[in-house]
Amino acid sequence: RDRVSTQSTWVAWKRSLFSQFFGLGVYFCWMYFLAGLLPVMHRVPFLAAAYVAIGTLHVQLFVSHMDVPKLPLEEQERLQFFQFQLLTSRNITTSWWNEWAHGGLHYQIEHHLFPRLPRHNLSKVAPLVREICDKHGIVYLTNGFVSTVADIIRSLHRVSGNMDRILDANAAARDRNRGQSGSTSPSASATPVSMANAPSPFFDALFFGGIAAWLYCIHL
Repeated sequence: RDRVSTQSTWVAWKRSLFSQFFGLGVYFCWMYFLAGLLPVMHRVPFLAAAYVAIGTLHVQLFVSHMDVPKLPLEEQERLQFFQFQLLTSRNITTSWWNEWAHGGLHYQIEHHLFPRLPRHNLSKVAPLVREICDKHGIVYLTNGFVSTVADIIRSLHRVSGNMDRILDANAAARDRNRGQSGSTSPSASATPVSMANAPSPFFDALFFGGIAAWLYCIHL
């Protein structure tokens, strides 16, 4: 059963990887086809403007959905729609000089609650959402851009540091379940995954520092 499950997971992963690369290929072909229709002097500005705009959107979506709880379906149904959206997304606090860069999507909570509401109206419903949260004791998560990116990097580092313990705990749980079911099949033995070759803290800091610098530059 474990072997079948592993094979199914591997097949699903390969299909997902193929679809991602296929989508990227179609995207690049389309983008450079459009750029080829322009005069030579206009191609680089066109691609630069496109990637700056897309990069800003990607950064906004990244920081609004990372370092928030990921809940199973049963927990989602228990919390219901409003509280679930508040728990699994966050807003970005902006100032007058950088609000335009987010295109209104820094009100990600309101965007999740009212997905068809035009972005320029999200700020109008934000006070109403906060009023409901204060009334019912629901956390309304909003932080500045830099502090949010710092929280995300710390969360990724914390999770990566705990992977060895998590994998060992999962392996021990599988062993207990197999022991209770009386399974003695050699294929049912669980082998903990070693993290001995994990990157050192120096390379972790270098990697995540590079991500933070890139996000900060894109944000500017």
